[in-house]
Amino acid sequence: MVPEAVKVIKAAAAKTGLEVEWQSLPIGRKAHETHGPAPDIAGGNIANPYAMIMSGQILLEWLSRKRGEPRALEAARLIEKAVDQVIAEAKHLTGDLGGKAGTTQMGDAIAAAI
Repeated sequence: MVPEAVKVIKAAAAKTGLEVEWQSLPIGRKAHETHGPAPDIAGGNIANPYAMIMSGQILLEWLSRKRGEPRALEAARLIEKAVDQVIAEAKHLTGDLGGKAGTTQMGDAIAAAI
């Protein structure tokens, strides 16, 4: 999982008091980006972190349903709201969304919006 996604998930979990233990997840239940590793842009701070962050958001929704944990659902909603806010404000968007921010700046903006 990319650092930006982990940062956002941890921010949402901390705000709700949820302790996420990745090691306790069943084998095969993983959050991962939908686009592949993109080795041609790896380390370039130009990738859009949206898919990875939303994979984590979906994982938190799954945890809520699977374990009946309301804080996981609250954390998922916080992430969704923060992502929507950052995209709507259009100040910290990556190049593919018409902005000039890097991966880190967009991830930091989403974490801060939580």
